[in-house]
Amino acid sequence: MKTITIVLLWSLLVLVSISLNSQTWEMLYGEPDRADYSYDVVETYDRGYLMAGGFDNEKSWIIKTDINGCVLWEKVLECGGYNVSWAIVQSLDGGYLISGLIHVINNTSYPFVAKFNPCMEKEWCRIFQISGLSSMSRDVIETETGDVVIVVNNNGFTQNEQLYLFKLDKFGDVLWGNAYVKKDDHPKAADPTAKSLLLTSDSNYLVSGYVYWENPWGPPGLVIQRSLFLKVDPDGNEEWVLPFGLQDTI
Repeated sequence: MKTITIVLLWSLLVLVSISLNSQTWEMLYGEPDRADYSYDVVETYDRGYLMAGGFDNEKSWIIKTDINGCVLWEKVLECGGYNVSWAIVQSLDGGYLISGLIHVINNTSYPFVAKFNPCMEKEWCRIFQISGLSSMSRDVIETETGDVVIVVNNNGFTQNEQLYLFKLDKFGDVLWGNAYVKKDDHPKAADPTAKSLLLTSDSNYLVSGYVYWENPWGPPGLVIQRSLFLKVDPDGNEEWVLPFGLQDTI
């Protein structure tokens, strides 16, 4: 009987502990009469959160909260003009890496990636001037050696080069940059668009997103949107492209 009582008491203490540490909350951020949005969020070393987004389609907006979602500070980023932050990760040194787009003239945009120290002071910012209608970086990762890799979308349905990876060293200098799922190499593909970037355990890069791909059973030129998976080796070489569900008639 004593053993059962002890077990029940321990179970009750565990449940109370879980309840106290599993509080949920809902918060709204922003200001009245302003278009505010968030594209990415990461948990920080203090179990708080860092959110990246923007407002009024022209200003990158970063918010730092505590574990309960209360705002500790917020910052508007300056990196070469009007900009929007799409992705954010905490770097190995406790700082932050942010990527997104810079608006320039004639509604054109260029992708950027910026490095900030733990106090959110800018260390460097790199802007990539890619020819095309508009470009943006949708995701950013850091390797074990401190290098930085971003995935870039270059909009334009008929362009040959629309999806890129760029690798930079920890100082922001470009090591390599390549285009993938090019129309010259994959004539049945159109408009490849990346959504996320993953570093594998063997230092390869996996990109997921979508692509328009010609159906094998349909009339020539008829393309259907498919899930896209792309694998790139550590040196930036395209290993394979998989338009998932290509043989699926649904």
